Amino acid sequence: IHIKKSLKETIQTSKKGIFYTLNNKTILLLSIIMTLLTFSITLAFNSYQPYVIQVGLQPEYLGFALSIAGFLSIFTLNYSHKITKFMGNNKKSLIFFTILFGLAITCIGFIQYLPLLFISLISYTMLYEFSSSTSPAYRDLFNKNTPSKIRATVLSVSSLYTKVGEILALLAFGLISTYINLQFGILLSGILIIITAFLYLRLK
Repeated sequence: IHIKKSLKETIQTSKKGIFYTLNNKTILLLSIIMTLLTFSITLAFNSYQPYVIQVGLQPEYLGFALSIAGFLSIFTLNYSHKITKFMGNNKKSLIFFTILFGLAITCIGFIQYLPLLFISLISYTMLYEFSSSTSPAYRDLFNKNTPSKIRATVLSVSSLYTKVGEILALLAFGLISTYINLQFGILLSGILIIITAFLYLRLK
């Protein structure tokens, strides 16, 4: 009885969140952006490591690149708020970081010269770490357009959309790696991220 009641309440709450999302253009657009970004980032993350090894980069250099990027990120993360302030607002900073991230991924797909590929991996990993520091900017845009009484519900529904993006990305990775190639998966991810960045311009 308690399980049935809890399930019913969960369904009703989810309906409220979905209904609000579909009827609020800003929240719907933010949800689409996060779904596309999750799809692209997950696809890139699963594709790039086997791809760079396939191209000829030794596995130990992949580890070196990740270590260097992780070390440098300790210092660069402190500048995220300063860059946001310099850009003028959260929307501009999100566009800026998203485009840079998309370009970094696209470079991995295009570059064949191993030293430059190594540098691209460092840039990608740093921007990947940096992207996590932009979540407050996204959350600020989200909070401004969601009443506090329904905010938690809408956030839960938004998380559901990102899970859908993740599941679709894993499915796409399997199909792309089997029937096309890993390079296509990386380039698709980078291009999608760059396109998604411009969706922020539609936010009021």
